[in-house]
Amino acid sequence: MRKLLTACLAFAAGAALGVYVLSPPWLFLAGALALLPGVLPGRKSWPRRWRARCRLLSLGLAAGFLWTGIYDLAFVRPAERWDGVEVSISGRAVAYSEHGADYDSVVLRLTGEDGPKGLVRVYAYGAPLPETAPGDILEGTVTLRYAGTRHEEATEFHLSDGVTLLAYPEEGLSRAGRWEHAWVYFPKVLAARLAGTVAALWPEDAAPLVQGILLGVRGDLDADIAATDALGVSGIYHVVSVSGFHVSVLAGMLGLLVQDERRRALLGLPLVGLFTLLTGAEAPVLRAAFMQAVLLLAPLARREEDSLTSLGAALALLLAHNPHAVADVSLQLSFAATAGILLLARPITGWLLAPARRRGLTRRRFLGPVLRDTAGVLGVSAGVHLLSAPLLAFYFGYLSLYSALTNLACLWLVSVVFVSGWAILALGLVLPGAAAALAWAAAWPLRGILFLAEGIARLPYAALYMSNPWILAWMLLFYAMLAVALLTAGRRGFRPWTPCGLGVITLCAALLFTGSGYLGESVNVLDVGQGQCVVLTTGRDAVVVDCGGMGGEENAGAACASFLGGRGVREISALVLTHLHADHCNGVERLLARMRVAQLYLPADADDSDGMLRRILAAAVDQDTEVVYLGADAAFSLGELELTLFAPLGEGEANERGLLCLGRIGAFDFLITGDADAAVELALTRHTDLPKLELLVAGHHGSATSTGHALLSAGLPEAVAVSVGEHNSYGHPAEATLERLALYDVRLYRTDLSGDLFFPAGG
Repeated sequence: MRKLLTACLAFAAGAALGVYVLSPPWLFLAGALALLPGVLPGRKSWPRRWRARCRLLSLGLAAGFLWTGIYDLAFVRPAERWDGVEVSISGRAVAYSEHGADYDSVVLRLTGEDGPKGLVRVYAYGAPLPETAPGDILEGTVTLRYAGTRHEEATEFHLSDGVTLLAYPEEGLSRAGRWEHAWVYFPKVLAARLAGTVAALWPEDAAPLVQGILLGVRGDLDADIAATDALGVSGIYHVVSVSGFHVSVLAGMLGLLVQDERRRALLGLPLVGLFTLLTGAEAPVLRAAFMQAVLLLAPLARREEDSLTSLGAALALLLAHNPHAVADVSLQLSFAATAGILLLARPITGWLLAPARRRGLTRRRFLGPVLRDTAGVLGVSAGVHLLSAPLLAFYFGYLSLYSALTNLACLWLVSVVFVSGWAILALGLVLPGAAAALAWAAAWPLRGILFLAEGIARLPYAALYMSNPWILAWMLLFYAMLAVALLTAGRRGFRPWTPCGLGVITLCAALLFTGSGYLGESVNVLDVGQGQCVVLTTGRDAVVVDCGGMGGEENAGAACASFLGGRGVREISALVLTHLHADHCNGVERLLARMRVAQLYLPADADDSDGMLRRILAAAVDQDTEVVYLGADAAFSLGELELTLFAPLGEGEANERGLLCLGRIGAFDFLITGDADAAVELALTRHTDLPKLELLVAGHHGSATSTGHALLSAGLPEAVAVSVGEHNSYGHPAEATLERLALYDVRLYRTDLSGDLFFPAGG
């Protein structure tokens, strides 16, 4: 069996190198070179088993290279020639349509005889898509974009899901019927109906969490940013992302009900298969389903189940279907977590129980099971996080310090919710009244999970941000110490206590270095893509002006929390929103979920055309943040910082009716104008005498209509910072703006070119 593991891991390594490093024709050359050791005879002096393993490594690696090259030539590269082409398409939906803040989206499998083939994700801005179910056929004219690039840089975000093209319709798409074989999507339709039943049975505040735990449906839960952030920071978000944990609970429940191995296999295989389809057949669930199927079949085939080999085989099968799936974050985390359980959970549990065993505590009637269960949960949690922590740090920028505590407190409760939830859901299909009464009672454990997650997420240093160089250095040092301990184990075996003890000491030292929260005096323009977030620091106080930009993992709220949290800051003295356009405020909810904000300043009668105000105010109420509406100028001081907020000076749209911020830190003067245009800038110069500016944050991301002559000649800034996204579709910063700045001989800094911009203001 371990020979199969060697071949599967080699195949996965070839696919990973093919996706991240090589491309055709280099893939075929690498495949040919890797194939040579596998077909040539090995050195006879080598042991026979080593020669066999080397051949398996060679053949597996070559297969990974060659298959990735063939897949790219057959499915990916043909999509490149459709980039930028306007074409009429016809395709069937493979999932339900999704609705974002300002767009609708759906994934189609193109079915037209002429034109592109494969999966395409449609993004409709302005023109809404019809409500679409799997199997519906949609038609329309779209502009296609190759999914393998974003802002002229390579990306695997869509390719890892099998989507090779993105489509942008100008007038939406129309429904043109239904596919004759739409019955194949029955599991997705059933899952949607079950999610609707959950929403009808459970109380409104508990239903989104139940949908996530039972079905992996996270749309409504993800809309609650405070809840999802608490689950993530506390280290328990994986319970609402259906994975191996849920499959193991399902299999355990079946094992309790059915003792006979043959019957358990006959019932378990279709049950696990249906559950996999109901939950979307995502990579983590497919991995767990495959491993569970092997576990069920092994006794019938009179073979011992080898979990590591099953894990490797599951990975190889997923990559055989789509080599680019190796870049999927959920797949990487799922396999790393499972490997951690298989390789590390048992020895860690044994080390934790060793002192209790020596004292005979594990043999006591009541204390023994408690100790074993506690050590088991801690061992599994430690094993998972030891292998997944580097990935979490890389992709999300932080680690959850108390994840083991959260899992210990919540996992048993989640298991109860999972089992009882399916029982209530089944009852609800025949007796909805009785099921609703049970669901009301079952909602309390769910509220308990959220309460625990929110409480743990508020503990000091709940999130260890990688933006803190001391935390990053600690993490690298800790893994280096573990590696040294493993390499020097020798006959005495691996002794974990020394690296773990040193790891705790060095972590405390790293937190001590940043725990004072002293920030110094500076103006920081954070790189949030096409948006704006400016952090003003003075001593131990911080003020944030605007917090919006690109969404997803690059959310401005997460970036701002990481910047300040990595410096030991837990509270923001004031948050100023110049106006309520999404690119200036769509990160506020996440920032409020991560950090305490004392005061929130908004323009009076703010234009809420992007629909952001209601959610921002709700988040402010939840976090006990004071909201101040400014209809007249206001000024306040914090340490060395003196900040004047000018009430709106223009009329018209939100850009012209926003706040303007003039600040001073010591002798360092700066001005932030939001998206104000040249007419508002002129009104500002007439409204107040501007000092000579050390820094001007360019208005409207460098738009041609802002940062005009009147403002530049009045403030004579030494430096101008432009907060702008890479290769943005607006053409920011405009050539006319750059020419004006050159005329005034200012130093120009851009977030799209330099990342976060730091301007020291002390001394």
